[in-house]
Amino acid sequence: MRVAPWRGASVGLPARCIRGVLVAPRLTYVPSAPDWVLGVCAAEGGRALTVVDLHTLHGAAPGPRAPGVVLVVTTPAGLLGVAVDTEPTDAEVADLHVDPLHLVDRVEAALVAAGAA
Repeated sequence: MRVAPWRGASVGLPARCIRGVLVAPRLTYVPSAPDWVLGVCAAEGGRALTVVDLHTLHGAAPGPRAPGVVLVVTTPAGLLGVAVDTEPTDAEVADLHVDPLHLVDRVEAALVAAGAA
């Protein structure tokens, strides 16, 4: 499990899902996207990567639109960028009290519902 801070909380994802880390990526705003989509940035190979704010997705007010770090996460639907403040560190799943796969599934479902996937 890899954990990183974001907006005063922790974002935890299985280490096997994190394909890379982008430090201070330049995001392009997407005008018609939901609030929880911070924008898109260039990923490996020049592919566009959708970057999401998990706090806003889960009902919090929108926060900063320029994350310090974006985790490049592999999902069944493709690559997804998850905004965090700093690079992730190792943690035990039991320390988090969350189901990280559920978070990834929820992001994917919301992207599909918004037509962004």
